[in-house]
Amino acid sequence: ATMLKPKGPIGCKRICTDKDYYATYNRANVSLVDISGSNSIECYDKGIKFGDNAYPLDIIIFATGFDAITGSILKIEIFGKSGISLAEKWSEGPAAILGACTASFPNMFMVCGPGNPSVLTNMVATIEHHSDWIADCIGFARSNNYSLIEATESAEREWVNEVNIRVAETLFHSCDSWYLGANIPGKPKKFIPYLGFSDYARRCEEISGNGYPGLRFN
Repeated sequence: ATMLKPKGPIGCKRICTDKDYYATYNRANVSLVDISGSNSIECYDKGIKFGDNAYPLDIIIFATGFDAITGSILKIEIFGKSGISLAEKWSEGPAAILGACTASFPNMFMVCGPGNPSVLTNMVATIEHHSDWIADCIGFARSNNYSLIEATESAEREWVNEVNIRVAETLFHSCDSWYLGANIPGKPKKFIPYLGFSDYARRCEEISGNGYPGLRFN
């Protein structure tokens, strides 16, 4: 029970809502092993060895966590117009307007990137909303005979600042979580999503309704 007990205030990490999760650990055929110590994990022909104990297993499922929101896109070598890579630009933390586009990387759009509510919402609905907004932005450029869309650095800074202000008085900074990228060694500890879908949708509508301030068209 001590090992399963959440560490930190409730809500700073994703809450487990499955009704059978805790009860599973009371089953006679289930063992809970804390692997956060100094012992190494070793696979052998019948299962796993950890410390002085061996655990015979039929199947091993590796659940090693994930590099949320930015990990997949940074696995691609993307370079901006100045020759800097996206990984270099985001070395101190990701920055993007609406989670859609980032300065110095023209005509590059991300669906539910950093600065989008994404993982704090119903993802399917949010992906649909974001895809529609991006499509409308591209449609605006085409209808005005533009071939280039680029976020400005000042607007990008303003959006990152808005993201930080919204989360500053919440519990999200009270524990290490993947919302902050804290599960990845060396990843800058920054709050990645945007807090609040309804306000985000309103801001998207404001930006598109006013001719996309913060984006440069050419």
